[in-house]
Amino acid sequence: MQKLLTLALLTLLLTGAQSPRPGKDLAVFFAIEDYKYWPKLKYPIDEAEGIAADLHDLYGFDTLIIRNPTKRQIQAKLEDMLDRRYAQDGQLLLFFSGHGDFREDTKEGFFIPSDGVANDRYQDSYLFYPALRRKVNGIPCPHIFLVVDACFPVPSTTRSLSGPRPPIGIVRGRATSRSVRNLSPNN
Repeated sequence: MQKLLTLALLTLLLTGAQSPRPGKDLAVFFAIEDYKYWPKLKYPIDEAEGIAADLHDLYGFDTLIIRNPTKRQIQAKLEDMLDRRYAQDGQLLLFFSGHGDFREDTKEGFFIPSDGVANDRYQDSYLFYPALRRKVNGIPCPHIFLVVDACFPVPSTTRSLSGPRPPIGIVRGRATSRSVRNLSPNN
């Protein structure tokens, strides 16, 4: 059921994926179930595989699923994406699924890689949401949709991941200028 709801939402929000466009659209999934220091999760990889298959089969997306990535592996893939060439009307979906953490005292949120240390006092082993957002903003793809499906996500009172909230509604047609949208459970 979660897969179906997620796919329906992605279908509504992707900008103009009307028919397959091989080589123009890419979906990259960072799906983490097996943690070294955190409790294991059951469904992120299965859900990523299902959504990736549907995006590929129905919309012609190239897909890549990175299973249980470490912080270094996530950072390396994001760096690769900064150097990649994208079609002038290309679309990029970045989907992070796993644990998250939030520091109430500083109102800071984090995505937890597979090697993230539980109760990491300095959060050195975590991915800081604003740093992730800055990295994503640097990717030279014209249309980016960032999804973070994390346990203990950034609360709705914090806008550090997304900045100003975009207008509510369904995106229809193709965006005419660069667009970066993001989605998290409390966004």
